This record gives sequence, structure tokens and C-alpha cells, in this order.
Amino acid sequence: MTQTSPANLPPTPGAFWQWAVALYGKPGVAPACLTLQDGNGVDVNLMLLLLHLATLGQAVGAAELRVLDEAAAPWRHEVVEPLRALRRKMKPMGEDATRKLVQAAELDAERVVQRRMIEALPPLQPSTEPVVDLASRHLDIYAAYIGTTLDMDAVTAILTALAD
Repeated sequence: MTQTSPANLPPTPGAFWQWAVALYGKPGVAPACLTLQDGNGVDVNLMLLLLHLATLGQAVGAAELRVLDEAAAPWRHEVVEPLRALRRKMKPMGEDATRKLVQAAELDAERVVQRRMIEALPPLQPSTEPVVDLASRHLDIYAAYIGTTLDMDAVTAILTALAD
């Protein structure tokens, strides 16, 4: 049996959630994520997982990305996106208490997406690339996978926060 170093172990759903919340809370990251989500069609949870895996020294290729996307897609399309759309529609209506309940449900649904991706995570190759370089490569693979060019200002903001 081969031994796996702790850095090459897959993240747990709870650890990934905490890491994602911490990165998302850094200056400039939330607006950058929203720019990529709304302007480039990026699934922020999937992107954050790719970035997190880079911090763990785990390389993701197109095949692994496809597995992760397929694990997330049904829940993302059927639950997260409709909740997000509903929450956004409610914002100008001024019903803050109800909108906050929808937002809480949306966040819970995003946790489910993250758990599903972690559970589906295939074995990955270890990488010795610097974290930001590996993260950038992961984002390039993701952009090619979804057939878009990512907003470079948003990518730079996220990679800068990741490097801090």
C-alpha cells in the first residue's frame, strides 16, 4: 500500500467550507467572484475548490474537473441557481427578513454542492508548482472547460488574495 502525505489528502467538506469562506471574505474576492459568476458563467464553488486544491498541492486536469462539475451540476442548476435568482428578485422588494431566509437556504445549498464535489473528488496528482501558478493553471483549465475567457482583473484579485 502506498502512503499519502497529509498535503495530498482530499479536503473534508467542513474544512473546504471554512477555507472558502475565509478566502471569500478577503478584500476584493467577493466582487471578483461575482464578476466571474455573472459575467463569465463560473460556478464559484467549483472555482474555489480548484483554488483550494492548488493550496493543497493537488493538480486538477480536465478529466477530474469534469467529474467535479458533474457532481455539482444537478444541485447547482435545480437548487442553488433558482434560490439565487429568487433572492436577487426579492432584494428591491424590501422584504429583508424573508430574503435572508432564502439567502440562508442558498448558502446551505452551496454547502451541499461543496460536499458533493468533495465526495466525488477523484485521485489527483501531487504538484510541486507554486500555489499561485497551480491555481492559475487550474483557472485556465476551467475557463477552457466552460468555453470562456475569464475577466483578468477578477482573476488577479483572487490570485492576489490567495497569495496573501
